[in-house]
Amino acid sequence: MAFQKTSVLTSKNSITYNSSAEWIAEHGNCGTTYPEVTNWTITADGTNAVTRVMQFATEADAATVAARPGLGDSVRTWTTVHSHTGLVEV
Repeated sequence: MAFQKTSVLTSKNSITYNSSAEWIAEHGNCGTTYPEVTNWTITADGTNAVTRVMQFATEADAATVAARPGLGDSVRTWTTVHSHTGLVEV
């Protein structure tokens, strides 16, 4: 059993993204490269937002990633518009 968290990330600029590669080139991997993340996707839809899905082996792994300090809004070039409030077992 794995745990999954889904978030919608929105760019702070007006650039639109047609692929995950375009988003990652502009904003980086957005937390998907932590060792606790076992699988992930970033899906672009042609807008200035993407959907990020991260999977974790355990609920504790997800909590470890969530507890890490981020860059902060003054440095980060994107913001989380919507984040699933809990983990979903998959």
